[in-house]
Amino acid sequence: MENTRVDLRILGVLLYYSIAATIACCALSPYLLARYGFERAYIAPLCAIGAAFVFALWQLRGILRNVAYGDPFSRRTVAYLGRIAWMCLVVALASASMLFIFFSFIKVLMVLLAIAGWLVMRVLTWVFLLAAKQKEEMDLII
Repeated sequence: MENTRVDLRILGVLLYYSIAATIACCALSPYLLARYGFERAYIAPLCAIGAAFVFALWQLRGILRNVAYGDPFSRRTVAYLGRIAWMCLVVALASASMLFIFFSFIKVLMVLLAIAGWLVMRVLTWVFLLAAKQKEEMDLII
């Protein structure tokens, strides 16, 4: 049990560093895009992707906290997973908007991966919802 607590603390620290790094990248993206000659039209979609990523990481922090408290199969976890799924869809839409600026295979792949992430997260949301309902029923029986 002690190893699990240490692992959760390490994951929590890594999560906060990831959030900070993503915010820093979003803040620097206009400067870096201008410096290396990319079009200004990329700034808004990249900032939207960064904001969605920060929001998804923040939701992941909530899931990690539920696991640390010993309650991974709760309605809060289901809500966190659902929000992460919607952020995957935001990433897909922002990536699709970049296709209008300049078409490339990598951008199409980003859109497809984000949609696949949305589908996976929706399935996980439904699985955790069923688990939460079963847990609530079991708590009523006991």
